[in-house]
Amino acid sequence: MPKQWIYAKELYIIVLSLRELGDLDDFLKNGLKKIFVRIPLHRMDLHSINIVTMSGLVLTLAVINIIALLLFVWINRFVIKKLFKD
Repeated sequence: MPKQWIYAKELYIIVLSLRELGDLDDFLKNGLKKIFVRIPLHRMDLHSINIVTMSGLVLTLAVINIIALLLFVWINRFVIKKLFKD
């Protein structure tokens, strides 16, 4: 594992949760089958995004795309007029 690995903190939290619940030995024996069901939910959604945030992000992306499309059409308006005249 690299020294500045970005997922080190999350991995550390999950391993500590497994150790606190007493499931670390089961994890080492059985794998991922039944372990993550017992990890507390507040540990699992460290980076959860709610619907309002996502809708704002999608709306921002749509506005930027519309502005970019309008700018492209405005810059190339003479070329577009020539295409439709012929």
